[in-house]
Amino acid sequence: MSDADKTSGKRTLALAVDYKLTFSSDHGLRVLRHLMRRHGMMNSTFDSDPHTSAYLEGQRASLEVIEIVLI
Repeated sequence: MSDADKTSGKRTLALAVDYKLTFSSDHGLRVLRHLMRRHGMMNSTFDSDPHTSAYLEGQRASLEVIEIVLI
């Protein structure tokens, strides 16, 4: 493993810890729930306009990153 890979892995781990610290507090959970409601995490992103569907799915997908890190 190269030094760059080790550094990248350490940054990724540190970022995951930051996510967990941020979103495990009462304030963080409240913000996360708001973002999930606001950006359709619990709703369908389908729309008859494919551009709108893509936009809505992009918003929802960005929250999936947070969800994946927290699991």
